[in-house]
Amino acid sequence: RFNKEFFYIVFIVWSGLIIWNMITPPKVFSENENRYLAEIPKFTLNKLINGDYMEGLDEYINDHFVMRDQWIRMKTMLERTIQKQDINSVYFAKGGYLIEKHDYKAVSEELAEKNREHLVKFVQEYVAKFGNDRVKVMLVPTASEILVDKLPSFVTGYKQSAYMDEVFASITGNVFIDIRDTFKIHKDEYIYYKTDHHWTTLGAYYAYEQWANEVGIEALS
Repeated sequence: RFNKEFFYIVFIVWSGLIIWNMITPPKVFSENENRYLAEIPKFTLNKLINGDYMEGLDEYINDHFVMRDQWIRMKTMLERTIQKQDINSVYFAKGGYLIEKHDYKAVSEELAEKNREHLVKFVQEYVAKFGNDRVKVMLVPTASEILVDKLPSFVTGYKQSAYMDEVFASITGNVFIDIRDTFKIHKDEYIYYKTDHHWTTLGAYYAYEQWANEVGIEALS
């Protein structure tokens, strides 16, 4: 049997949300997500026909929906309640860490190879200009590579070390600074932020200290 009262309630709530969305000034930047939010797409007939306009409009509405942060927080709390270990490519790791998920599906082998080729070309160009002793390259592993002990037991991610080894083998000479062992020694210290993918100031210092030693200067305290 059709329930008119329920229909009216849903209609009023939904209409209210639409009006609320329309009168709420759009945000430019999300501090919680550390990214710029989608802008309303410019309309063109070509974009409408190929679907780009509707796709951009959908992204804009998703980014600016009222109380978006609160809805996301509620969804996350529900997923944590049912013991889910990863949400939106982020692992809930031990010690309160949120560690970005890197797996083979998310990595383009073609793009990775192009990046390696560009880096090799760049390094060779400047080694030819200034010599091996004036050019140093440091590839920094992410938390998912170093803080393996903190990850959920089921994780089988992208093998960064194998890729880094390939890059290191691409160029002869003492050009690369490999900080993997240094970071593994200090992995129980606070070298990566718990809710951010960057290294901490302490992590950056250990990298700087190794760089200074390898180029033959005394590291500052």
